[in-house]
Amino acid sequence: MKRTAAALALIITAQPVWAYTPDRAEMMIGAVRMNECAMAAPEAADLLVPLGLDGDEVQLFVDILYSAGLLTISDDGQELTLAHDLCAADTEATHRMVASAFAVAESAIELEEWRPEFTTEQGATLIGAVRGNGCVLADANAQALLEPLGFEPIVVRDIVTILVETEQATVSNDGLTLSLGDALCAGDPGDDPATIEALLAAWTEMYPPAEGME
Repeated sequence: MKRTAAALALIITAQPVWAYTPDRAEMMIGAVRMNECAMAAPEAADLLVPLGLDGDEVQLFVDILYSAGLLTISDDGQELTLAHDLCAADTEATHRMVASAFAVAESAIELEEWRPEFTTEQGATLIGAVRGNGCVLADANAQALLEPLGFEPIVVRDIVTILVETEQATVSNDGLTLSLGDALCAGDPGDDPATIEALLAAWTEMYPPAEGME
């Protein structure tokens, strides 16, 4: 198998706890699909960093998808191309393909299970900050808005992941803007801690800890 870690390494400001999940692999696929189903090494940072995808995480996804025949890599290791079926697949078909690839890979690759690491207070504070900013968090103003509140990138990414995966927020197609859903946007700030607890419980039900990881 060709290795592309060097070619696809991403530059980020923090080392997150890798979220090695099929959902995040689908985020990567979506970004590549929007780029005409191919990604060259110089394009990787612009396409994937805004989504919070790290180089090591991307490398694992590339290895899994390559092994499943869902993408190809150029001879010089500088470009990857989605297979025709994956390029043309709709959301449901993409989910099936990726889930199947991960199921096969689990027998050969030990995946580090990702769990969100933030407090209820941190989650509620971030929701409040975004709500106070018109319910939108853009890449251009994220640092100015969140840094004074003591947020580190890893914590922001964890909270955003939970909000998006529980369908309480959406990310723009270019990956640069987070928008709260209508209910969360109009919510009572006093209810935010309970909302975060409920969302974490719902996410844990969707992705229960592996045996021995509780």
